[in-house]
Amino acid sequence: MTDKLERQKINERDDFTYEEKEAVARKSDHKCCHCGKEVYFGYGATVDHFVPLIKGGTNRDINLTMLCYDCNQKKGSLILPPEDYIKYLHEDDKQKLMDYFESYINSFEFVSRKNLLACDQYPIYVQPERSKRPRNNKAVRFAWNKYDFKRATIDDFERIKDYFVRYLKKYNCYKDDETADLNLRFWMQFGCIYFIEKNDEIKVMSTISVTDLKDSGLKDINEIEKALSVSIFPYYSNDNAYTLASGVAHNIPMFIMREQELDQMPIRINMLADDEVTREMLRGGYI
Repeated sequence: MTDKLERQKINERDDFTYEEKEAVARKSDHKCCHCGKEVYFGYGATVDHFVPLIKGGTNRDINLTMLCYDCNQKKGSLILPPEDYIKYLHEDDKQKLMDYFESYINSFEFVSRKNLLACDQYPIYVQPERSKRPRNNKAVRFAWNKYDFKRATIDDFERIKDYFVRYLKKYNCYKDDETADLNLRFWMQFGCIYFIEKNDEIKVMSTISVTDLKDSGLKDINEIEKALSVSIFPYYSNDNAYTLASGVAHNIPMFIMREQELDQMPIRINMLADDEVTREMLRGGYI
């Protein structure tokens, strides 16, 4: 892999001319590129840097989209996959944005101890494998469900800690609050924590870190320098937890390998061995 750039903040720019704003607006016919609400400058429209300046985005027109005020506030400085987030941009402009985003991903080093996945949120699609009401002894397949797999920030820390402590207590692995706190802070500092929530309740949490095989004294037979360590913490032992955990196990490696253009990467997936969800995933060949 070629050397990549260190992601750096670009100088802020808030003073767009009327002509520049109108050029951005025409790319989505004066609609919010995310929710589709019709807005105009002075009446709820904002210019958004799709890749935020603070995370290495540019001031070029290709990186500018129109969002309504509410969507801009919710997006903030998050980096999101354009194919999932941008829904109302003209197809040619959307393709240009996606090409720019791919170039951005390929220009920066993300797989390191402190920087793993490029985006702060990913869509994960899962389909329940079983039904509580089988028909003719055959499991009923349901439609695919979409979940947002979000990167935890310091603002999420107390919620994440509450979930993690409940998880540890449920499986008799809890020592004390200080130990749980230190573990989470370590993952946030030297890796990352992602989670899925629904109705403001965390459903599954996952931690991701990287092991440098050279520094660890390990040697991969294919001369791969880094290995992923993924821990998945599903609190509930039910079908939904099973599908979410397997979705996380499948998608994390896929996201990283796609972004880094890797053909293969050693991965260790960790879960509690006495967890029913883990046993189901082992029987199904997922981990």
